[in-house]
Amino acid sequence: MRSEIRCEVCEQTTAKYKCPKCRTPYCRLACYKTHISNTEVCDSVALKQRKKEESRTESSPWKEKPEESSVEQTDAETNSECVLTSEQLEAIKHSDWIRTALHDSHIRQQLKHIHGSVNPRRALETALENSQMAEFMYGTLDELAAK
Repeated sequence: MRSEIRCEVCEQTTAKYKCPKCRTPYCRLACYKTHISNTEVCDSVALKQRKKEESRTESSPWKEKPEESSVEQTDAETNSECVLTSEQLEAIKHSDWIRTALHDSHIRQQLKHIHGSVNPRRALETALENSQMAEFMYGTLDELAAK
């Protein structure tokens, strides 16, 4: 059973999301915006995590080649974790916030790229490094949570 992780921004509620750059847990879009507004903290945490991962990888006897670490997901993995329910699809379909956000051509282009990618999870992780795309994705999750 997983223990509940507190939002590191407001420290009041359970965190549902993590910053795509530094993995800091937060609970909603407002907390994400507050978090990314302080880029120095986010960048320093991300740098520390990268250094820790690099040192762990370098000392590991099981070190993988870079191209092997991005192995494609199987359909079963994708289906078990990432399929929306019919209720969630309906909520997206009727969301004014999402409809307005999709007027942005950059977001539409990123979504098409992710959808057409050989490795959608990796494409999503890369897209989430862009704050505009991260704001859209986490805003969408907030919309789904509110329904």
